[in-house]
Amino acid sequence: MTGALKRCATAGMLTAGLLLAAPAGTALADPKGETFQLVCENGKTYTVVTPPGNGNWTPAHDVNSNKVLVPVQFGAFTGTVFLDGVEQFSFTEEGGETKGSGKQRNRTTCTFTFEYVLTPEEAAEEGLTEEGTYSFSGSGSVVVQIKGR
Repeated sequence: MTGALKRCATAGMLTAGLLLAAPAGTALADPKGETFQLVCENGKTYTVVTPPGNGNWTPAHDVNSNKVLVPVQFGAFTGTVFLDGVEQFSFTEEGGETKGSGKQRNRTTCTFTFEYVLTPEEAAEEGLTEEGTYSFSGSGSVVVQIKGR
């Protein structure tokens, strides 16, 4: 897997969050980036933003509060590629990678899903040469530590 599909898979694993430029509790405008939802076992759904970042362990910002969701463990991630709505192939990346001691307070497990339509250039970069519209859907889970108010 290269290019756009690898970015989609990586984005799925990073969906718990990417770079937040301010400490928890600091009131700033929401970072710019893609917005998506994390549905969590604590009974809450967070709308978070994923601005550009570096690596798997950078936090997400809840756009409805000053909360920061810091990923501490990733579950499995499943992705599927479609051509004109027909499944072409799917894959699963195992989770289990952990950051920290596992003793962080305010932890919860969250799930996420997303969809992405590849541009013709991205499809070609992946070697997907059959004419049509390629799309990607992914889902996974992440354990996050919630910081802030």
